[in-house]
Amino acid sequence: MTTTSYSFAQLTPTVLYEIMKARQEVFTVEQEILYNDLDDVDFHAWHTCVWHEGHVVCYARTYCEESGSGVVHIGRVLTAKDFRRQHIATRVMQEAIKVAAEQFNAAEVMVHAQSYIVDFYKSLGFVVCSDEFIEADIPHYAMRLTLA
Repeated sequence: MTTTSYSFAQLTPTVLYEIMKARQEVFTVEQEILYNDLDDVDFHAWHTCVWHEGHVVCYARTYCEESGSGVVHIGRVLTAKDFRRQHIATRVMQEAIKVAAEQFNAAEVMVHAQSYIVDFYKSLGFVVCSDEFIEADIPHYAMRLTLA
């Protein structure tokens, strides 16, 4: 398995297809989330992928809010069903955090963690910074990681 990060301009049609396919399989088909995945954030995001045999098996996107707030987010974090519980998400998150620091000069990183996976983000150093809220009909918590 290899891990790579791309700006939007660096995405080839094949890489973009694999990313969108993985996002659709996990969020739309498996989790049955009805939302507009093509939200224009991808244009100014960095896309971190873990590849296995030519397919994206783990993914995260890192971006800074356009509002000028300087808040850096990691979102759309996913692991393909057949690759879960193999610590691949740790790999993709560590790389996405590195991207946040290097590409966005982030002092802190935010995630909206689905409630069932809060402990995973805690293991990476994130802390809960909100009450539970509903996003896309799924319970979430906002979490923050302060970078050195």
